[in-house]
Amino acid sequence: PAMLLSQLWLGSLLRAEGRVEDAVILQTEMLRQLRVRLAADHPDLALAEAELGRSLLAARRYLAAQEHLQQARTACATRFGTDGWQCAEIDLDLAAVMEGTGHLQEARVLREQAFRQLRRGLPDDAVDRHGFARA
Repeated sequence: PAMLLSQLWLGSLLRAEGRVEDAVILQTEMLRQLRVRLAADHPDLALAEAELGRSLLAARRYLAAQEHLQQARTACATRFGTDGWQCAEIDLDLAAVMEGTGHLQEARVLREQAFRQLRRGLPDDAVDRHGFARA
């Protein structure tokens, strides 16, 4: 699993470099192999689902991205609670999916909710300093 997780981060780097399809291919295979090796509720599976969802989002494959991000969100809520910053981070990605599929109002509401969650978890000056208040 450690080698597979290194591929997860390699996929994220590929995505950041604009090699989105390469990232999707690598992360899809990595997730398939992790599912064979790890228990269904293992936190690394949720992490892999989220990262693959982000790569699919970058590829504008919105329905597939939504499926993986929703799975990651469900696992995140079980592990950290629905108000955890980890869930808010995934909610921002889900809001981007909603925007991509034309659900602009729902995306705006979810994004605002996620930013409120993030603000609760950070000191006020950190929110301003890192630009969350203006995002």
